[in-house]
Amino acid sequence: MSTSGVTSFGNTNNHTYGLSGSGIDVDSMVEKLMSAKRMPYDKLIQKQTVVGWRKEAYNSFYTSTNDFRNNKVFNFQMKSTLAAKSVVSSNSTAVTATANGDAATINHSINVVQLASGVTQSSTDKITTGTSKSSIATQFGTSGTSGTFDIHINGKTVTVDTSKSINDLVSSINKAGAGVSASYDATQDRFFLYTNGIGSSTGIDFSGSSTQGLDFVSNKLKLSALANVTTSGITSSAAVGFSDTANLASQFSGLAGSFNLAVSVGGATANIAVDTTKTSLSDIMTQINNIKDSSGNQAAFASMDSTGHFILKAKEDANPIQLTGSDAGAISFLQNQLKLTGIVDASSTINKTTGAISTATVGFDTTAPLVAGNDTPFVVKVSDGTTSKTVDFKYSDSMQTILSGLNGLKASDGVTPLVDASFDHGKLTLKAHTTGATLDLSGSDATAQNFMSNTLHLNSQSGQDALVKIDGVTTTQSSNKFTMAGISYNLQSTGTSTVSVQNDTEAVIKSVKDFVSAYNTMLSSINTKVDEKYDSNYLPLTDDQKSAMKDDDISLWTTKAKTGLLHNDSTLKDLANSMRDAFSSSVSGIDGKYKSASSIGITTSSDYTEEGKLYVDEDALRKALQDDPDAVYKIFGTTDSSTSTTSTSSSSFNSSKNGIAVRLSNYLKIAADSIKSQAGTTAATTGDVSSVLGKQYKDYTTQITDMYTRLQNIEKGYYNTYSKMETALSKLNSQTSQLSSLLGS
Repeated sequence: MSTSGVTSFGNTNNHTYGLSGSGIDVDSMVEKLMSAKRMPYDKLIQKQTVVGWRKEAYNSFYTSTNDFRNNKVFNFQMKSTLAAKSVVSSNSTAVTATANGDAATINHSINVVQLASGVTQSSTDKITTGTSKSSIATQFGTSGTSGTFDIHINGKTVTVDTSKSINDLVSSINKAGAGVSASYDATQDRFFLYTNGIGSSTGIDFSGSSTQGLDFVSNKLKLSALANVTTSGITSSAAVGFSDTANLASQFSGLAGSFNLAVSVGGATANIAVDTTKTSLSDIMTQINNIKDSSGNQAAFASMDSTGHFILKAKEDANPIQLTGSDAGAISFLQNQLKLTGIVDASSTINKTTGAISTATVGFDTTAPLVAGNDTPFVVKVSDGTTSKTVDFKYSDSMQTILSGLNGLKASDGVTPLVDASFDHGKLTLKAHTTGATLDLSGSDATAQNFMSNTLHLNSQSGQDALVKIDGVTTTQSSNKFTMAGISYNLQSTGTSTVSVQNDTEAVIKSVKDFVSAYNTMLSSINTKVDEKYDSNYLPLTDDQKSAMKDDDISLWTTKAKTGLLHNDSTLKDLANSMRDAFSSSVSGIDGKYKSASSIGITTSSDYTEEGKLYVDEDALRKALQDDPDAVYKIFGTTDSSTSTTSTSSSSFNSSKNGIAVRLSNYLKIAADSIKSQAGTTAATTGDVSSVLGKQYKDYTTQITDMYTRLQNIEKGYYNTYSKMETALSKLNSQTSQLSSLLGS
C-alpha cells in the first residue's frame, strides 16, 4: 500500500468523466479531497515504521549482548584463559605439548615407548598378470577371477565384479563403511589397504570371506596380514580345530539334541540346559564357575588347559561336586566328549584333590597333525627390520610344533625372542615380543603364506595403542594425541623428553587487554545509544516526500530519523550501570591481597565524559601475576556456589562472592532477556507476535489495512459523484444542442 497518490486507493477505469466538455480535472480534484483524508493513514505508516526501526535497534543490541556474553565473558571465567600455561619440551621430536589452566606448574618426564598406529597392507609385489587393466578378469587372467564373488572386510561385504576394473573395486571398498580405505597405484602396480583410524580397536579383518575371496586377496591382490605385526599382534579369524566358544554340535562329531547338566556344591546348584546347536563349552564353564558357596566365593572350577584337556574340580574336598539331577545325555557328554575320569553316572562326585580331568585332548589335539597326510614343506621368514630368521614347517606338523618353531626364533642378540606365539580358544596369535618392534612375515614363501592364511586363518591384523611412561607410570592411549592432568600431549616418535609447565604471564596480560577492549567497545555502544537525542521533527518520509527529494537527501533524513530511538532506554541504562558496578566492588571470600580489578591494575577512567571506560596498567597487572599467578582467575572467575545458577533475580546475581566475569555474565543475561521481551530475537517484523514491539507492529498493520479499505471506499465515492455529474452535464449539453438546432431551423 502506497502512502500517496489518489490512485493508491481507487481505480478510475470504470468511471465516466470528461465527456461533457466541462473541462473539470476530476483526478486533481479527487486527489486534493483525498489528501486530507490520507493524512491519518500516512501517520499510521510512520508510526509503524518507527516501531520497526526500534525493533531493529533493539535487535542489534540483543545480538551484540549475546555475542559479548558468549564469546568474551564466558571465556573470561575459564582458568585456561585467566591462568594460562606455557609448555616446553626438551625433545620436541619425541613429544610436544600444550597445557590449560588446570595443569600444575611442574616438570614431567616422558618416555614414548611406542606410537599408536593403524594397519596398512600393501601388495607384496606387482599384481598384474594379464594383458589389460580394463577389467579385473583381464588384469589377473580369467582363471579363478571370473564372474562375481564376495570378500569380507571388518564384517562388511564387498562384491568383486570381475567385469569391472580394479578402480571400481577400490570405490566399492571405500563406500562399504568398513573403517578402511583402499587405493591402487598403477605406476607401482600395487594395491593398498589401510585403516582410517589408529589404535588397537582398528584393524583389517578378512574373516568370513569365501575361499575364492581369500584366494583373491592373498594371491591376486597379494595382500598379507603378515606384515607390520606389532605387540598388538595378529590372531586367527576363525578357529583352528576345536573352539570352546563355538556351539557343541559343530565341535563334536555326532553330538546333537539337548540335555540337562546339574552341577551342585553344598546347597548351590547350576541347572545347565544345553542346546547343542546353541550352547558352547565356554557357556557351560561359565555357569559352573558362577556357583558360589555360602560365603559368596567360587565353589567349583571348570577350565581347559593349554594342552586341550578339560578340568573340573571342587574348591574344597569337604564339599565335592555332585551331578545328581543330570540326565543320561549329560553324563554321556562328560564321559564321551569331555572324556572325564571318574564319571560313572549321576551319583558320581568330584572333589578338589583329584578332580575330573580329560584322559585325552578334547576336540582338538594340539599334538596331532594339522593336515594329516600332507607333508608339503614351506618356509616361514620373520624379519624385525634388522634381523631375518627362517623356520621350516610342513602341513602335517602339529600346533605344538608350529608354536615351538616360531617361539624359538631369536633376535640379533641370540637371546631375545622375535615372536610370541600362543594358541587359545582354538585361535593362534602372533605378536612381536619386543615393545616397539614391528615384524614382517610377508617374505615367507607362497606355500607358507597360503598355509597361514587358509589353514591358520591369519586374515586379521590390529592396530596398536600408544605406550608411554609419564613420570614413571605406564599408560596406553588409542591416539598419539591425548590430554592428561590438564596437559595435551602430541606424541611424535619414540624417545624421552622432559615437559616443563610454566605460568604464561604475557598470555594472561594479552587476554586481559583484549577483554577490556571488548568491554569498552560494548559499553561505548550502549552509552552512545542511550545518550543520542531524538528529534521529533524527523519522521519517516512518505512516498510523496521521497518523490520530491534526491537519494542522498533521503538517506541523510532517514539516518537522522533513526537517531535517538533508544534515548534513555531503561534496559540499556540498567545494563551500562550494572557493567560498571561489576568492576567497582571487590570479590569477597578469596585469598591473598588481590581482590578487586583495581588491585591488579584495571581501573575506571576518572573523566566522567568517558562514562566508565576501563584502562589497564600493564606493570601493575604483571606484578600481581608474578605475586599470585591465579589472581586474575580468582577476581574474574570465582563463582559463589550458594547462588542459584537458574535465578534471574538481580540481587542474587550481585553476590559479592561472584567474580567480575560471573557478574557480567549474569547482568548480560538479564538485559538480553529484557530485550527479547521488548523486541524479540530478530529484527524481522513478521512472525513476531510475542514481543511488545512485535505486537505493536501487528496492531498497526491491522489499523493500516482497515484504513486503506475505508480510503478506497471514500475515493470511489468521490469518483462516482463526479461520474454522475459528468453524465448529467453530457445529457444537458445534448438537449441544449437539440433545442438550438430546432430554434435555428
